[in-house]
Amino acid sequence: MLRSDIDVKSLHTLFKAYDRLHIPDILRPDALTSLVEEIEAGIPWRLSLNSGPKGLDLSLDELTQLDDESRKKIDDAVYAQAATGFQYRFDAYRLSDEIEAGRATLPHLMALYAFLNSDSFLKFIADVTGDARGRYCDAQVTRYRPGHFLTTHTDAHEEKHRLFAYVLNLSGDWRSDWGGLLQFIAPDGHISEAYTPVRNALNLFKVPQAHAVSFVAPFAAKNRLSVTGWVRMKPDART
Repeated sequence: MLRSDIDVKSLHTLFKAYDRLHIPDILRPDALTSLVEEIEAGIPWRLSLNSGPKGLDLSLDELTQLDDESRKKIDDAVYAQAATGFQYRFDAYRLSDEIEAGRATLPHLMALYAFLNSDSFLKFIADVTGDARGRYCDAQVTRYRPGHFLTTHTDAHEEKHRLFAYVLNLSGDWRSDWGGLLQFIAPDGHISEAYTPVRNALNLFKVPQAHAVSFVAPFAAKNRLSVTGWVRMKPDART
């Protein structure tokens, strides 16, 4: 599944210098096409929000049945929290949870999950980062529609043993004007670097590191699709 001609040595040099990387053309084209087609054919998305100290996944079918006033209350609560703290709004399919619970039925996504947890991919991560402690990758499929976002955070979570975060971008012909950029935030609050979600690019960065996904504009002509997760130290810490 991984492209065979990747210059791992050069990637390691860059990662060592910056603690993050944008790696283009990471997967073989045939593997990427099958994966995107399966996702676009329809998966059971849920709207993911932050609710105080924990995340909340809401059924899209149930949300469409709410009246305007109820939807506005949700919007107001989301935006109020986003204005001063950590908040997010995007569609998600919790791939690793579904597979580990025996509920997953999507063959190409299941194959991707197996690949992410294969010896070859974990060795690739170790060679690029110089850190061979990674033992497990969790994964979720995400869809950012117009109005979706993820405010600044670091991904730090002591109990989950996260080493690195990754984003496998699946959307083609994305314009930076549409938003949805992976932004890295400097200590002074400035954006030190930002990655446009380029199709078949893997973004990899060390945890903890302040970052955000910028607001997807109302005029974005398509959805921002990706598979995201963390490379973690302990396979028994899957909570």
